[in-house]
Amino acid sequence: MENIETKAVMDPVVLVKDLADKIGIHQLYAIARDMRGETEADTDELKREIEEFKAQVNYLRSQNENLRGEIKGLRFAIRCDGVSGGEVRD
Repeated sequence: MENIETKAVMDPVVLVKDLADKIGIHQLYAIARDMRGETEADTDELKREIEEFKAQVNYLRSQNENLRGEIKGLRFAIRCDGVSGGEVRD
């Protein structure tokens, strides 16, 4: 039986980094996905969700800009308070 005290325990982070440096991070990730049983269907589903979230972000950005314009218009209307455009001062 081997003496356990003579074996050095390496940090798992160092081992993974060394492996990633040797075979590449993308290859390491692909192997890890295969080991966990993740399939391309999972990846396709995640890509679809990402596209949906991007569309939501774009919609919300558009809504935000629209509301900012509306606020600026209301601010101008309050500042005018019934005075015609040429007589409005900042």
